[in-house]
Order: sequence, then structure tokens, then C-alpha cells
Amino acid sequence: MRRGITRRWTTNVLAGIVLLLILVEIVAIAAVRYYYYQNVENALELRARQAYNTFSLYVSSPTFDFETGAWDFVEAFRDKEKMELQVINADGEAVVSSSGFVPQEQTMPDYELAKTAEDQMGVWHGRTADGESVMAMSVVIRDGQQNVLGSVRYIVSLELVNRQLLIFSVLMLLFGLAIVFFVMLSSTYFVNTIVSPVAEIGRAARRIALGDYDFRIEKKYDDEIGDLCDTINYMAGGTGNTYEVVVLRKGLTSALVHGSWQNWAVAAFTLIVVMILSNKGKGICKLAAILLGMIAGYIVAAVFGMVDLSEVRDAAWFSLPRFMHFGIKFEFSACIALALLFAINAIQAIGDLTATTVGGLNREPTDQELQGGIVTYGLTNVLSAFFGSLPTATYSQNVGIVTTNKVVNRVVFALAGGFLLLAGLIPKFSAILTTIPQCVLGGATITVFSTIAMTGMKLIASETISPRNTTIVGLSAALGVGISQSSSALSQFPESITIIFGKTPVVIATIMAVLLNLILPQENKDQ
Repeated sequence: MRRGITRRWTTNVLAGIVLLLILVEIVAIAAVRYYYYQNVENALELRARQAYNTFSLYVSSPTFDFETGAWDFVEAFRDKEKMELQVINADGEAVVSSSGFVPQEQTMPDYELAKTAEDQMGVWHGRTADGESVMAMSVVIRDGQQNVLGSVRYIVSLELVNRQLLIFSVLMLLFGLAIVFFVMLSSTYFVNTIVSPVAEIGRAARRIALGDYDFRIEKKYDDEIGDLCDTINYMAGGTGNTYEVVVLRKGLTSALVHGSWQNWAVAAFTLIVVMILSNKGKGICKLAAILLGMIAGYIVAAVFGMVDLSEVRDAAWFSLPRFMHFGIKFEFSACIALALLFAINAIQAIGDLTATTVGGLNREPTDQELQGGIVTYGLTNVLSAFFGSLPTATYSQNVGIVTTNKVVNRVVFALAGGFLLLAGLIPKFSAILTTIPQCVLGGATITVFSTIAMTGMKLIASETISPRNTTIVGLSAALGVGISQSSSALSQFPESITIIFGKTPVVIATIMAVLLNLILPQENKDQ
């Protein structure tokens, strides 16, 4: 039994942890290396542009001699201790160097790239003939007839950078080994603590199998062993549990049990990828940090068997919405409830639109912009109702995304709307989206919700923190969160009241904020 449990633990747990550590270390090392190399490249590019601008001032002069100008330019170079400056003639030969040594033969891929590049610059990093790791940036100088006069070339050693990367890699490796060592030690304790309870459960199960149905196993552990006790007791006449439903009844992997280590591992990995790309990434990697993090988390989740593609297989390829599928029926109570909810959602929409404008454009929205957004929001819901669609809302998650990437281009939003349209018309595409595990979504969007919270605090802080405003904000938030968290607070009210006010803190918080704003007297700003 000990060997079997150890083997299964090693296969299912240790292998997953090692794989996760390898992926995290690869991503971390690659991100740090990209960050260092990009900084060096940016510094060289700045130097190259300055050199290009300097030579451009003189090349138009008929008396200008490139090699003479090159000597003067190198003589005026002040950072000879940090990098080497070379001037290359039209034949691709170095004519002068800040080091005082002009190499006769050297590899210059950057110079060849610069001659064909639109910006007249090329970059290369590799090793010199003596084995030194360097990065070189060349910028081509041309005359008025676009003839190549030569090139200015900056060379900087990467040995110090590579040493820092090596130290970081070693530290990451030692950190990973320490975790593996700790896990190996804990495995011994794990095996020792599980063998005895399993043996006891086995003896109890045999008594139940022999007909002693009144016997019950004492549940000592609130874990998988405890779940096994509940299952056996259930077979003897007890009650079921969530593990029994998820694993035994539905036949799903234990990784899908809420709170499993796989869920935490995937969520943590997704969060790490999003944070690295958001803070250290450049260009599209930074802007699409959340998307790339979800893709990485999805891959890891698939490795753990947490992705179920059965719904994708069964979904249709194409489907059109049915006009008036449910018909029209007016229920007075439902109309009142929906009218109230839409009014509250309109207030929420004002907050979302305001936060989006502040986060993306660094300004408050105009009244016309808010009016247009709310009217469009209402018309969209009216149109959606005729096609049997669920009501829409201004989802606050988008506030965090816009605040993070600062992308407010209408083309981007139109493209996102196109993807949503595809999901509505192509069920297989929408089914693929539904296969994303909750832990991946949680790990990727936790940064979004943190941004939403900070944006809300920023909006609150933009107003004067007066006793009146403190009362409105504090009391509304307290009542909204408090009532929604207390499931029995509205248990004696009609079901319609519970549905409207007890399911989300937004409703009560919004109503209280509006009422308090109307009831409490305005403060004298002159005081």
C-alpha cells in the first residue's frame, strides 16, 4: 500500500509541481533576459539616432569629408569606458574606433541589416572572435543622393548582463530545488499519515460489507480521507458530499474539486504570467497581458485534465437567433422589478463609463457621452429581448482592462464585438470559450478587479471626504455588502424582494446612495 500511494503521489503531485516550477522559471528567466537586453538595445538605439542626426547636419555640405568627420566624432565621444564606437566606411571597413584599435576582420550583421532597413538601423547580439558576448547597433549614413557614405557602430559588452542573468537563473534553480526538496520531505509525512487511516477505513468497510450497516466510520480528517469516510457512510445509509458528486457521480477529475491544489497552482501561474507581461512586457505583450496569461493558464489546466471539450464536440457549427422565440407577455410584478433593475444598472453604467473614461483618457466624461452610452445600453437591451437574448450590462471588468492597457480605440472595441458576434452565431466557438476553467479566469482577472477597486477609490477620493460623503459611501457599501452576505436577512420577505435585493450588493448600495444623496442636506462649500 505504501509503495502504491507513494507512486501515485509522485506521478500526480510531484510531477505536476516540477512541471509548474519549470514553466514558471522559464517564463521568469525569459522575461528578465528580455528586460535587460531590451534596455541595452534602447540605449544603443538612442545613441545611434543621435549620431544619425549629427551627421545629417553635415552630409549636405560639398566640403564634408566622411572620414574626417568620423575622426572628429569619435574624438568627441565621452563614454569610451562604457561602450566602443566604430565608424565604418562605404566598403564595410572600420576606419576609426574609440578603443584605439581598428579591427581588420570582424562580424557585422548589424551593418548589413542597417543598409536594407527603412530606419537605416540594425541590431545584432552574439559573440566576437575572442568569444565575448556583445550587442552592436549600426546606423547607415547616406548623402543627398542616398549613396552609402558609411556607418556609425556602437558596441557594448553583454558579459555583465549575462553574469546577472546567470546569477538570477541559479537563484531560480536553487529556489525550485528547495521547493522540490520540501515537497519530497512532506511526501514522507503525507504517506505516513494516510496509510493508517486508509487501513482503518478498509477494516470498517469490511464490517459494513459483512452486514454491519449500523457501523459508521469516524471522520477524523476534513480532506480526501474524510470524503472517503463520508462516501462509505453514505453507502451504508449516510449522506453524500461534494467530492462524491464531482468525482464519483460525474466521473470528473479531482482537480475540479473546489479549492484543490491544481486550481490554486493554475490560478497562481496565470497570475504570475499576467503580472510579468503587464509590468515587464513591451508592445503587444504588455497590451495583451491578460489574454496571453489566460492562454498560458489554459495550457497548464489542460495538462492537469481540467479542460473538457465534450461540449465543443456536441455544439453546432452555425445557428441564427430566433425572432420572438418566447413571444410577449406582460407580467406587472416582473415589469416593476425589471424597471427597478434597469434604473439601478443605468446608475452602475454611469459609474462604469466614468471609470473607463478616467482610466483610459484621464478625464471626466461629458454629459453627452454619458447620455449616449446609457441610451445605447437601453436600446441594446430592447433589441436583444426580441431575439430571446439575456439583458446586457456595462460589465465592470472592462474598466480594469481599459485602465490597465489604456486602449480606447473604437476599432479594438469593434473587433471585440465581432468576436462576440461570432460566439453568438457559431456555437462551437462559444463552446470553446466556455471550456476555460474558472481558476484560469480568476488568476487572469484578479488584477482587473484590483484595478477596478483602485479606480473606484480614486473616483471617491476625487471628491471631498466630508462627513456627508463619508456617510453616503460608507453606509451604502455596508448595507449592500452586509445584506447580500446574510442569506437569512430577507428570508421572511416575498421571493420577489429576495431576488431583487438579496442576490447582489449593487442594488441596495445604489438605492441607499441615491436616497441618502437626496435626504442628507448639501454642505456649505464656503465653510
